[in-house]
Amino acid sequence: MKKLKLTKVIASVLVVASVLLLNPIGASAEWQQNSNGWWYSEGDSWAKGWRYISGNWYYFGTFGYM
Repeated sequence: MKKLKLTKVIASVLVVASVLLLNPIGASAEWQQNSNGWWYSEGDSWAKGWRYISGNWYYFGTFGYM
């Protein structure tokens, strides 16, 4: 019984840690635009994949464009 409880605690901690690490929001995050479109910069790089920003979901391709 204790082993099952410990396994659940470890699994929960790993899920929370992975969510926080895989969805970083930098302190210097900002929207930018050029002739190719919009992107969302996160520090020294740009957002890729799905991001939840200011209450809305956005998808960014490989090169960061929305």
